[in-house]
Amino acid sequence: MDLLPDQELENNNHGITLSSSEIQSHHQSIDQSYFNFSPLHPMLPTSMSSSTWHQQQQQQRSQPTVNSSGISPSTDGSSTYMTESVSSSSSYSGYYSTLSNSSSKSRTLPCRSPFSNLDIYALDVREYGLPFPDNSFYFVMQRLSTPAYTNQNWKFVVSELIRVTQPGGFIQLVEIDYNSQNLGPAGQAWQDKLCQVMAKTKKLDPHMASHMDIVLEENGLVNVKKKKISMPFGPWGLDIGVLWQQNLEAFIEASAPALGQALGISSEECKAMWQDFKDELVHVKAFTNVYAVWGQKPLV
Repeated sequence: MDLLPDQELENNNHGITLSSSEIQSHHQSIDQSYFNFSPLHPMLPTSMSSSTWHQQQQQQRSQPTVNSSGISPSTDGSSTYMTESVSSSSSYSGYYSTLSNSSSKSRTLPCRSPFSNLDIYALDVREYGLPFPDNSFYFVMQRLSTPAYTNQNWKFVVSELIRVTQPGGFIQLVEIDYNSQNLGPAGQAWQDKLCQVMAKTKKLDPHMASHMDIVLEENGLVNVKKKKISMPFGPWGLDIGVLWQQNLEAFIEASAPALGQALGISSEECKAMWQDFKDELVHVKAFTNVYAVWGQKPLV
């Protein structure tokens, strides 16, 4: 999925730390479009409303809910880097560097070099940081790390991403917002419970995706831009909706033991909750938002 902007990044004077009032204003502007459906598929409408069945079910929910969601590197010469956190229950992260082999890089951590200009590290960035010198890469990418990093982890990891980026280089973050929209009651119950575990027990921010741009701005990056893509669940979303549902089904099947343990239920109960979630998808037009954010490291 290509989330890159349609045109080159332009200067927009975002290179200063935001005050609390500016951040609040920024959040208010986000709220105005937060629930909008922004499709990737050209045949899906750009505006939509919940189904009548869903609206009736939502009216019965009198208690407020906690927002959350039921859930490549690019090569450019010799200066591309990508990090990907694989799962919320694992401390493994994969780091791919297209810098050619150099004695300046640490060899104390596991590293595999399938090509002369590609090194693959397996390490926990939360413990070790990034095994590269300052100002090593022009483009640094991280994706799908929300289930792995606490708020404190994010502060350190972002500082590491900035450290290894060259002045004038770019950082890209791609994350899923764990706050699916237009869910039925079973899906909403699943999402609420998952969010509660993420936020209160694991100290994670399930909505990090929606405000990653603020995180980059607070850390001094300039020319920060954000793009949102809505991923539909189920056949109403045409081929993308079917593929996204299949992706989620595979995730639930593989991670049911870990999810069940986190939720305080058995693996079988976890799968049963998912089945109820899945059965509702034929009645609703549910979707999840995916965000991509870019920021540039200042030249000085």
